[in-house]
Amino acid sequence: DSRNRRPAIVSAEALTRQQLITTRNRLPLRNHSHEVRPPSSRPLLAIMADVTFVQTLLRGRTRRKLGCLALCACLAVALASWWYPAAPAENPPLVWTSQELGMHRAFGLHVRHLLERSSTCVPNGTSIISVTNPFFANLTALQMAIMPRCMQPRTALYCSQSLASMREAQSFRKHCFWPGQELAASAYRQGEYMKLIWLKWRLITQATKFGGAALFIDADVVVMRNPFPVLEHISTPLAMQRESYGNPFAFNRNHVNGGMVWLRSHALALELEKLRTRGRELDQNAVQRYLDEQSPPVHSLLPVEFAGHCWARWHFSTPSSWAHFVAYHAHCIETPQEKLEALEKRIEARRREGTGGGSRSSRPAEATSQRLMQLQLGNATPPAARGPGRFVRV
Repeated sequence: DSRNRRPAIVSAEALTRQQLITTRNRLPLRNHSHEVRPPSSRPLLAIMADVTFVQTLLRGRTRRKLGCLALCACLAVALASWWYPAAPAENPPLVWTSQELGMHRAFGLHVRHLLERSSTCVPNGTSIISVTNPFFANLTALQMAIMPRCMQPRTALYCSQSLASMREAQSFRKHCFWPGQELAASAYRQGEYMKLIWLKWRLITQATKFGGAALFIDADVVVMRNPFPVLEHISTPLAMQRESYGNPFAFNRNHVNGGMVWLRSHALALELEKLRTRGRELDQNAVQRYLDEQSPPVHSLLPVEFAGHCWARWHFSTPSSWAHFVAYHAHCIETPQEKLEALEKRIEARRREGTGGGSRSSRPAEATSQRLMQLQLGNATPPAARGPGRFVRV
């Protein structure tokens, strides 16, 4: 009887995908209990058809696409591991020696003495703080040469002891506090590097103990005009430089950067200083995690006038935009010489914008470099500002 004739079972490997589907759909469905049927024939054929379908998907272009996706994922993981290397687990938590703690307290007394000095642009009870060593000597010399003169009486530099005899430090030596110890430059996240980045919070804590506020700036930051008319509009006790700007998809678009810190609360400074005991990690990462847990928020990001080289080089590419900068941080640059060249370029562009253009030399930062050399040799004194909030021409 042709109705009872069963179709021949062909090897699944010899069938195309369409043939398997057609064959599977044409199989007679028999529910007669008296009929003898091999129990595994139908399930086996279905399983073989499904396996062949998966194998077909993995052939040709699909397989190449999956391989490319896997390769891209591996490259992304490798890039993330290189860009954000994990802190060495074997390093112990950062601790200060008794001598270092004593020097920090002495620095606080030094700042207290500076607060008694008069200033035409710095608010009462406010100090400007920075840390430097021989590695950043030229950057600090440029920083103090460009800083408005009305800010300098309230400026305290925590200087490495070896700078006392260095010619490069001659122009800013009078602003130094000498701790009697060496602040050596070290590799990224190694040795003295962690102490240098966490030292700022210790010094800010001591400075705010006697004053109402402290503005901390890294050695590779230049302040080109009086920042306090902008800072007085910030209502939160803490404001820090923004890590990113202009990219709404950046994962760190709302993160802080430790290059510029404006702090007006001694109690908050104490809390932030305690974060160093959690392990050896970047201070701004630990501070960001602490700030994310606070409700209501106790911090805000500094306006874009406090620019960072990481993002300002892309979003502000004309001299007219550079003229509006209050301060510029040369981060995301490897060597001090490259940092110095980037800062000189921004300073020269702002100077030209302030003078209405003028002749353009073949070397954009030539005037700034010559002035910096004169300051280092001790043949000139820092230039005077024209008044609060005005740019110091070099």
